[in-house]
Amino acid sequence: MTTTPNLYEFATKELAQDATIAYLLAWAAPAYRESHPRLHTLGTELLRSLLQTQEVNLPQIETLCIETQIDRIDILVRINTDRKTNRIILLIEDKVGTKEHSNQIECYKKTVKKKYSDCYDRLVAVYLKTGNESKASLPDEGECGRFLRRDLLDVLNGFQDTGNVIVDDFRTHLQGWEDDTNKWEFSNYDEWEWTQWEGFYTEIERRWNKDCEWGYFANPAGGFLACWLGLEDIGTENGCATLYMQIHDATRLTVRLGAGKAWTKVRSSSMYQVLDALSKEASDGIRIEKAGAFKGGGAAAVANVTFDEQGPWFAVDLNGVVNMDATIERLSRLEKLLQKVATTTRLTD
Repeated sequence: MTTTPNLYEFATKELAQDATIAYLLAWAAPAYRESHPRLHTLGTELLRSLLQTQEVNLPQIETLCIETQIDRIDILVRINTDRKTNRIILLIEDKVGTKEHSNQIECYKKTVKKKYSDCYDRLVAVYLKTGNESKASLPDEGECGRFLRRDLLDVLNGFQDTGNVIVDDFRTHLQGWEDDTNKWEFSNYDEWEWTQWEGFYTEIERRWNKDCEWGYFANPAGGFLACWLGLEDIGTENGCATLYMQIHDATRLTVRLGAGKAWTKVRSSSMYQVLDALSKEASDGIRIEKAGAFKGGGAAAVANVTFDEQGPWFAVDLNGVVNMDATIERLSRLEKLLQKVATTTRLTD
């Protein structure tokens, strides 16, 4: 099958995505209702969906102004702001692969309130992200709406008949990213690359739904994509330290001890106490082995964890495809072990 070049193979920066989102929203202007009805409907539906993330209804649009990179705001949409009623300002913090930092959204909201104080009835902020990101690191929903790749695709997939190359290329680009992320569901784990691991961790986070986060973990060896879950407090003579699980890759699942509020650095003597407690209490097919040299630090691996079967720590079928139900069951067993150790062990110097 012959394919044509896709604009977004080359337009990979966030500024290109800013321009695309602004372009799509611009079609919601009343001037295009008759001349380009499908694109007008697309722009209107996208605008409505963005506002709905904060449960704000889209009024009848009389005037629409869209700007990019204004006062450092990625996209600023002003609806009816030159009228007396139904005035809405929508600010969009648009991300591809990076995360929000430096309290950006709150800063931008303050800027809008100061600059346009008499021009709006409602101010809506939305964090739009097309790349993969842990739910735990997303901005709080009380601060802004969240509009992720899947939400954007839900809108775009209803408009595959526009004949507009930008719309088609953007939708194809995002759908390809979504499909690539989800390949872990049916491919051998040995074939996984970074994006499939992101998809796998996203599903763990969705199912775990508590004390779970994933992201890049930097280290001198170049770093890796890790997942942390099952945080438990464990008592010491100086307050609480923490126990948790860390997924490194297909072959390494560890239990780690964090300094918490007890110490500035984890102590090797405490690591040995945790290792002894884990080894003593381990059962139900859980195998505990010492995790290399105990060097301390803010947090450190105490034990490598494996289960009965050979191969990866997670459950797979004969084709190397993950059995997610069985994998979550394994993690739940390990969580119960951590809970038992945390409640029955008090670390001493």
